Amino acid sequence: MAAVFLAAAVLPSVQRAARRASTARLLAFTSDMKPQHLNSPNNPRLKLAKRLHARRQREKTGLILLEGQRLIADALDAGLSADFVLVSDEQLRDGALDRLLARVPAEIAASTTAPLFRDVSDTTTPAGVLALFQKPILTLPPSPSLVLVCDSISDPGNLGTLLRASAAAGVDGCLLMAGCADPWGPKALRAGMGAQFRVPMMQVPLPPPEPFETMGDA
Repeated sequence: MAAVFLAAAVLPSVQRAARRASTARLLAFTSDMKPQHLNSPNNPRLKLAKRLHARRQREKTGLILLEGQRLIADALDAGLSADFVLVSDEQLRDGALDRLLARVPAEIAASTTAPLFRDVSDTTTPAGVLALFQKPILTLPPSPSLVLVCDSISDPGNLGTLLRASAAAGVDGCLLMAGCADPWGPKALRAGMGAQFRVPMMQVPLPPPEPFETMGDA
């Protein structure tokens, strides 16, 4: 049975940052600047995006896959830099999408057919845009007063929901102990609704420390 703990803790301070920042100049995306069109399922970028559905591939490459305008905008607002953005042809006339694409270098954006996009997407009803980012460094603030400790929260949807609730409650950070799902997996990201970019996190591959008291089950 998965246990959830709440505790006060003082943890090392490391500034949250992306593994690397893009040095490319941001270019405005307008109707006369169409992204490159990808029309082969064997395109290396499409194949890479599809592989990132698996935690092993995310850990191997250091990349995460974000789907939907809101989630991608949350990542950009947090200071992350996209490595690749893919748009379904069906979404190219979306004004809100134009504003999102204006925030990334034009050379990293590409479009593809709706069937190919659905093949790459993790959802049954794709949002029409996805992006690859470097996985952020998970850190905590210098002197947190309240930390959520998650132990063996193996269901990604439950973990994402906990992170979202933590963000709403103003928790200073989250420790993910052994047995927790990957907070950067598709289901956890959808359930978190951007909380992963607002709640500092640290993954700890150990059982919870002895002083922590069990306060409830998840």
